[in-house]
Amino acid sequence: MDMVQESLDELKALAEASPDNPDVFNRLGIAYAQRGEMGLASKAWKRVMELLPEHASARYMLGMAYLALGRYQEAEEIHRKAIDANPADMHALNNLGLVLARQGKFREALEMWKRATEHDPSYSQAYYNSGLVLTQMGKIPEAIEAYRKAIELNPDDIYAHNNLGLLSAGQGDITTAVKGFTRALEINPRDLFALTNLGKTLEKLGKLEDAKTYFSRALEASPLDVYARNSIGRILAKENRFDDAIAEFQKVLEQNPRDPVALHNLAMVNARKAQAAR
Repeated sequence: MDMVQESLDELKALAEASPDNPDVFNRLGIAYAQRGEMGLASKAWKRVMELLPEHASARYMLGMAYLALGRYQEAEEIHRKAIDANPADMHALNNLGLVLARQGKFREALEMWKRATEHDPSYSQAYYNSGLVLTQMGKIPEAIEAYRKAIELNPDDIYAHNNLGLLSAGQGDITTAVKGFTRALEINPRDLFALTNLGKTLEKLGKLEDAKTYFSRALEASPLDVYARNSIGRILAKENRFDDAIAEFQKVLEQNPRDPVALHNLAMVNARKAQAAR
């Protein structure tokens, strides 16, 4: 029996023996959440709130559980109550923003994150979340600025570096894009998102060997990554290394015989190989 299961069984027994103990139900909620059983976790935290309505930790966790379950109205209600109790609660403001964003209420979400940073200008997560929503709204320059601010406050935010790189590449700012992906890899050398996007960016610049290096590193990090393997095959084809390219595409098709990219690329390379042999 694993430790989580043993702890869960003990806590369930404690909850039956002490049905009015908020601490036991809070711990039970945490144990359920660790197992990914968010429905049961929410029931445990809801019991905490019935027993002790001012329990801030359980209220926070219950709101997040409702968010994970897609129960947005209940999540919104929980976080609004937390903000009513403490208008400067940055975590409640941030989480309410997440709930609103999930419902497509982007402007309201941005307002919550703005309020969070007004209470604490160093709260980097609010800027990062703003970047996500501004991107969805098509406000790319504003999203870029939000990610820059998030990075300024938290230089090790790998997601902000990655997203800044991706948006910058889309805007044609390749220097910033490469810098963002490179910084992400300094934080985590095996980050798949940064490896593949840096490879893609370098390929567009015509730096094929460098691009191939990063796609190869992506395969080392995730051997079943078909995007990286297709990309390596594509670069090999550009270098007229047709047999090597074919071998890469065939490896993809061994994983998924219907992969449309590999099938297309394989047909193109075979055609080019036949033409070159004439």
